[in-house]
Amino acid sequence: MVSEPTYLVQLTPPGRGALATCLVAGAGAVALVEPLVELRGTGGIAALAEGRIALGRWRGTQPEEVVLVRRSTEVTLHCHGGSTAIGVLMADLVASGGVQVSWQEWMKRAAADPLAAEAAVALAEARTERCAAVLLDQMHGALSNELRELAAMFASSNSSLQPQVSSLSGPSLQGSGVAADRLAQLLAWADFGLHLTVPWRVVVCGEANVGKSSLINALLGYSRAIVHGEPGTTRDVVTATTAMEGLPVELSDTAGLRTSNEPLESAGMELAQREIAAADRRLVVFDRSAPFGPGQQALLDAWPAAIVLHSKCDLAPHSDPRPVGICTSAVARDGIDEVLRTIAASLVPKAPPAGAAVPFHLRHVAALSTAATALAEGNTTSAAATLELLLRTPLPVREGPGEGNA
Repeated sequence: MVSEPTYLVQLTPPGRGALATCLVAGAGAVALVEPLVELRGTGGIAALAEGRIALGRWRGTQPEEVVLVRRSTEVTLHCHGGSTAIGVLMADLVASGGVQVSWQEWMKRAAADPLAAEAAVALAEARTERCAAVLLDQMHGALSNELRELAAMFASSNSSLQPQVSSLSGPSLQGSGVAADRLAQLLAWADFGLHLTVPWRVVVCGEANVGKSSLINALLGYSRAIVHGEPGTTRDVVTATTAMEGLPVELSDTAGLRTSNEPLESAGMELAQREIAAADRRLVVFDRSAPFGPGQQALLDAWPAAIVLHSKCDLAPHSDPRPVGICTSAVARDGIDEVLRTIAASLVPKAPPAGAAVPFHLRHVAALSTAATALAEGNTTSAAATLELLLRTPLPVREGPGEGNA
């Protein structure tokens, strides 16, 4: 019978600091640490009362003052900060048979609720307070509790949950039953949940010299893109991450779209077209002081769902009629707040209420879609089993060097 490994987890982030902390966890934790530490004024680690703090000296490859605490099958070691001291401790523990894992992997292994553990890991990657609040709800059990209730309802359901035609994209399901409605609502929050740790991609596009780079800088509040009067200045895609109404957004400034015989500029426009096609939202910018003709209309026709902006509204407008859009001036900052609000509203027209269950990983969405398909086919037993499996199965983990709390 293979014994459970003793795991080593660096709990503090890498880099400078006053202290560094390592967790040694598993049935063999005390036996692993005991030969490497000489305690002061007490017996061995095994004789320490649980929760008692003890001072000792590391007897590994390099001497180091340590403070440790033993709790049941865990030993927590504190040493000097920085990378050297904790590196020595971790290396000696690995050499003695410990298995080093990252704190994220440890949480997924140790947690009683795999989904709550995933939420805790995702919380460390949240870019904004708004996103963190939603993930905190999931860490406290919002998603797990909802899935448990739905699984129980599906397992005990009868013919009252028969599938009907649905207007939802993806699997067809309709709520003649409350449980089906709740499953549909979870899927409705999926796009929002998947962007809690991954920014939405918003691309600014338009012809050369219409003020795209100036607009990007105004939206960001600092100079990220190079602004120059010569058309074709932007040739590569320039990106920057910001927050709009608490939503993480990656803004991209692309090369001006025009006909060019210059190879570098043409390559930039090809890259711009790919970025535009892959974006979650597009801002099409037109120069309000310039004519609006067939070329401009063709750009609008290519991206009819784009948010239309008319730049340089501090200048006299051209007389050509043009489509409805937001008038902006990067110089005077006119319309900038409206653009920010419009982008946020287009990305999240309706947000989940506080405390709502929100799927936040692709595997959650895949399982919910599978359950929805089973429900649409009248197989509530399969729908329940799919949700129960999701509740029990953590993300796959990889044993290897810990990365600290980075």
